[in-house]
Amino acid sequence: MKTITVLALTALAASAAAGCGQSGARDEAQAVTERFYAAIADGRGALACAQLSSSTAQAVAQQARRPCREAVLDLSVGEGAVERVHVAITSAQVVLAGGENAFLDREQGGWRLDAVGCRFESSAPRERPADCEAES
Repeated sequence: MKTITVLALTALAASAAAGCGQSGARDEAQAVTERFYAAIADGRGALACAQLSSSTAQAVAQQARRPCREAVLDLSVGEGAVERVHVAITSAQVVLAGGENAFLDREQGGWRLDAVGCRFESSAPRERPADCEAES
């Protein structure tokens, strides 16, 4: 699977540290992420896919060679307990309990998940990109 680059993550973190994220945007990004992880836990593939960006939903379906609503339930993702949310204009990073990350982009219809099940190598500083379970 493709990986999220550290450069993009660094820019996101720098913007978040500068105070660019608003409370409403953080709440919306968190809600989309929680809805996705709850849908996975409940076996509701169509609802989970609706939280993904169209390109990520398409990638999930293409890799599994079956509809997203079925394939998404086979993803190896953790639980959706959100620890923190960083927003930088039209991008967001959600850090979940257990160290998993999700990345979102703001689209015309609202926030959508662009990458889920992302984990960074435990070495610090993070010189390698995250390895994600699904992304566009």
